[in-house]
Amino acid sequence: MTPSLARRLRTFFTPFVATMIMLAALTSHAAAQRPCTTDPLAQYAEVRSTLADVARRGLRGRHYYEITFRTSFDGVIVPDAQRARYPEDMTFVLQHQFERLNVTADRFSVDLWFKGIKSRVTVPFNAITYFVDPSVNDRRTFAPGMNAHVCDKP
Repeated sequence: MTPSLARRLRTFFTPFVATMIMLAALTSHAAAQRPCTTDPLAQYAEVRSTLADVARRGLRGRHYYEITFRTSFDGVIVPDAQRARYPEDMTFVLQHQFERLNVTADRFSVDLWFKGIKSRVTVPFNAITYFVDPSVNDRRTFAPGMNAHVCDKP
């Protein structure tokens, strides 16, 4: 092979091979990620996991949670007096006085006290507008009922 032909082939193939290696690396990284979803409950996966952990183990450390939700959302169950008092949004704190926290795939239920009366509250995850953990300054905002485009971050 002549030196000039070898030089031309090297000039052509070196960038080509480098590009192919980069594409292979990017493809394997993308394949390792979960695919994107528009599942309306996907945006609540971390909230669901956090509450399920509290249901199993109780609150740990200084953590407590403020949860705001739409009281008029389908599937929300709150005492009539609370619904009348908070016709749009309601916030409660999971800290000291709660019992029987139960978490399912699409909702959670918990016993809370309102003016000394124990009541069962059920909240579908897609009714939540805010989920706050003040102990670590974490605040999550949600758009209830909207399909969120959720993907892994690169």
